[in-house]
Order: sequence, then C-alpha cells, then structure tokens
Amino acid sequence: MDKNEFRLDIRLQEKFLQSGKLKQTELNTHLKGLKDLESETIGFDDEGVPVDAPTLELKELMIKPGPPEPQNPEPPKPEIPLLEDLGLE
Repeated sequence: MDKNEFRLDIRLQEKFLQSGKLKQTELNTHLKGLKDLESETIGFDDEGVPVDAPTLELKELMIKPGPPEPQNPEPPKPEIPLLEDLGLE
C-alpha cells in the first residue's frame, strides 16, 4: 500500500483493514515510525494567548522603495450624472 494512503482518517483505515486493502502489520509499522509531536505543542491561556510558544527571530529585508504612486487630485465622477451636469438645476 502506498504511504500516502496511510494519511486516512480512522474510519477509512478500518474500512481498508476489513476489505484487505490494508494489513494491520503495515498500519502498525507506519504508526510506530511516526514522529512524536508532543514536544512541539503550544499551550494557550483562557484568553487564547500562547503561553509557551517559541520565540522566533525575525529577519529584516532591505527593500528599495519604488517611485510613489500617482495621486488622483480629482474625486472619481459618479456613474449617474448629477442634476447639475444635466443642466436641470
């Protein structure tokens, strides 16, 4: 069985075990080879703020600013003409 097929949820694993597409020994071997991620978990307080998140060093990238974008001194005209534009006021 392809290793990518082991990334199935438990219901599909059970279905494949029953149909014979997956063998219990294959599944057990795969599960034993998985990395334990308990040491990489992050705790949160009651307000949802990370408590023990690792601090990461942010790197600065020097970016040369380009020319300023042109400013539009006139406001955009509305799609519907005003009464003044039609000479009705």
